[in-house]
Amino acid sequence: MQPKTKEDLKKRRKMMEHWAKSTHGLMGRSPDYMNTAVMSFASSSAILCGMENCFPETIQSLYERAMEQDLSFTHTFITPQVNRSQFYLGMSEKPISAKVIERNDKGLIIKGARLLATQGGLTDEVLLFLLPDYFLIVMKHSPFPSLLTQKD
Repeated sequence: MQPKTKEDLKKRRKMMEHWAKSTHGLMGRSPDYMNTAVMSFASSSAILCGMENCFPETIQSLYERAMEQDLSFTHTFITPQVNRSQFYLGMSEKPISAKVIERNDKGLIIKGARLLATQGGLTDEVLLFLLPDYFLIVMKHSPFPSLLTQKD
């Protein structure tokens, strides 16, 4: 349910409160916790119309498919830890961390690994978030520049 009014938000809160009470809080994250993110993306997809490399129709389509097929999602944005003493920033020739290796008319081909978040073994779909460029920008302005140094 995409909340459009204050009353809709109250209904969503009461629904989630009911789940928490009926499970005595043991669910932690219910199987639809990422569905809320998909719903939020879809409800704001119009702001992406006409923007380069943005696909609002794909977001809306995913949301509609999730509703029709009652899909549950998990997500991943964490790269595998290669060496505990340093960060892996994707500088290897062989992809360890998931990255786009090819683009074609059918979509993207991704090679490499990601660590799954909550409920990975129970969900229907995995949402893959790639944030390395943002991470690099933040780290370049970090007071800890040694974290960017790769040692072999």
